Amino acid sequence: MFVILLNMIEDEIMHQTSRNDAISPVIQTLVALRYATGAFQVVMGDLIHIHKPTVCWIIRRVPIYSNC
Repeated sequence: MFVILLNMIEDEIMHQTSRNDAISPVIQTLVALRYATGAFQVVMGDLIHIHKPTVCWIIRRVPIYSNC
């Protein structure tokens, strides 16, 4: 199911940059799904080593969950 969802939104959330630090569509989707289950942004950021503002940005960017 995750792969189907990722295939549906991957082009929309893929970064249009060649930077080395770009967060992959897979990680973005996993973050948004985890947030949708009730996880706190700070906890998710700590688990995957990204800052809370980045988590918030991902949540707003991924179309499965757009309220941060």
